[in-house]
Amino acid sequence: MKESYYITHEEVMAITGKKQSTAYGLIRECNKELKAKGYRVVQGKTPRKYFMKRMGLADE
Repeated sequence: MKESYYITHEEVMAITGKKQSTAYGLIRECNKELKAKGYRVVQGKTPRKYFMKRMGLADE
């Protein structure tokens, strides 16, 4: 199955091992950065590639 474009709080929790409130905080932080760059954001989700890059988990 193809991965979704967006990453959700459940996936962030699984990746980081953090609680739900912290996962949402990380998502809000990424969305705030993206919004400052002029991108539109979706509340409660953030682009998977951007999140993985910001967390230092990207393959690049």
